Amino acid sequence: MRGHIAIGSAGLILLFIGCKQQSTELSTADVAAVKANYTDWAKVAPNRQDSSAAGNLLTEDVWISTANQQPVVGRPAMLAVLKTWPADLKQSWNVEEVVGSGNHAFSRASVTEHFTQGGKPGQFHEVCLSLHRRNAAGARQFSRVACHPIDTLTTATNTR
Repeated sequence: MRGHIAIGSAGLILLFIGCKQQSTELSTADVAAVKANYTDWAKVAPNRQDSSAAGNLLTEDVWISTANQQPVVGRPAMLAVLKTWPADLKQSWNVEEVVGSGNHAFSRASVTEHFTQGGKPGQFHEVCLSLHRRNAAGARQFSRVACHPIDTLTTATNTR
């Protein structure tokens, strides 16, 4: 009788071990890849000549929403919007949080933007929440982004 209980108990233990899900916490490399998205974005966003570099950071179905503008849906639409941003745009990102699991990572970041608008220098601050999806090649891309200002523009309107 004891033998059957021991075998049955051992079987249940093995079953539980086998069924236990593997940890899907983000690795240090995953977190670094998400943070690199922002660094890379700051380099390519104002570069109107290299839309492919910016496009590589975006999923095909990207959805981006910023204050006082309609959401931009799709990579081609976002690349068209980038061409309207000031050529002298400089972005400084601070990634404050990265969490997630598996192929999905979420980030919270703030940005300070400096640019010239109407011949006058402008500055803008936003906070953004983003979803980064891993693509088939293993790279993290911006998939969903929602930003809101944390102060007002120092120029009359926001045309970026």
